[in-house]
Amino acid sequence: MKGGHLAGDPTDVLADERGTRSFTSARIAGTLRGTGDLLAATIAACLARGTTLEDAIDYARRRVAAAIERGVAFAGTRVTSFER
Repeated sequence: MKGGHLAGDPTDVLADERGTRSFTSARIAGTLRGTGDLLAATIAACLARGTTLEDAIDYARRRVAAAIERGVAFAGTRVTSFER
């Protein structure tokens, strides 16, 4: 579950047969769109390549943070950059 739109620092939650695990990071300022979709798509792509779930989540969270930091202001929001 992604938690970027909740108040406070964004906390994503993994729920599986072992219970729940939370992933919290500092919020990066800005009005953003599509970051949860980017997170989910990146996790799915990593899993498709054979990455473990934990590594996929870690990589995806770092990838989203980097995309947010490179975001470009557009039409009143910040659009994430998808450059490699």
